[in-house]
Amino acid sequence: MRTIGLLVSTLLVGGLLAACSGEDIDGKDFDKGRPGQITEATGGAGAGGAASEVPDYLADYPPGPYGTELHSIIPNYRFMGWNNPQAAEYDTEQMEPVQLADFYDPDGSKGIKILLINSSAQWCAPCKQEYSHFKKNGTFAQYREQGVMFLGSLMENTDGDPPAPANGAAWVKSFEVGFPFVVDTSFKLGGLFSIDAIPNNTLVDARTMEIIQLLPGGDTAGLLKAIDNQLKKL
Repeated sequence: MRTIGLLVSTLLVGGLLAACSGEDIDGKDFDKGRPGQITEATGGAGAGGAASEVPDYLADYPPGPYGTELHSIIPNYRFMGWNNPQAAEYDTEQMEPVQLADFYDPDGSKGIKILLINSSAQWCAPCKQEYSHFKKNGTFAQYREQGVMFLGSLMENTDGDPPAPANGAAWVKSFEVGFPFVVDTSFKLGGLFSIDAIPNNTLVDARTMEIIQLLPGGDTAGLLKAIDNQLKKL
């Protein structure tokens, strides 16, 4: 009887541990990775130190090591957002997975030479000014024809807290954003910049996913000049 009791206790404890080690109950559904994937493109070692199988989402992405400094290969960050907020009518129900691998273009088949990653916050006046410039001047359409893809992100709401999907929807609707846009709830792009230097703009060579320029601050004219200069090098 004692043996049976110990067996039952072991099974109960094991079941509780399994339940606690399952899905992250604190994570937000719209910002979770797909089942079976590591959090970011930062490695694949298992608990025993052995290399695990390369996940599908890394199969079409440059191998590491990855980093957030100049000339590093940027990790394959993954978010929830819109590939075209305008086409989705800024609807949070139409948010979909967006990852940097979507813009990786080693052979030029996607027509992307440079990926511009913009990080903004709802409380940030220079961020609003930059997006107002994009909207007024048709900046995205102008540069898309030259092989530049924009990826916008919102990393804080008006209170300086992590943004919800509704915050992202309000932002893209306000500026009629027609380029890919994501809600950076977990501040994944934070390694690219200092919080006091937003909006931050990161230029990435889409052929290699190498970070080729980091542009903190709200100098929109300087940003566009930097893009022009980088295009001349390609």
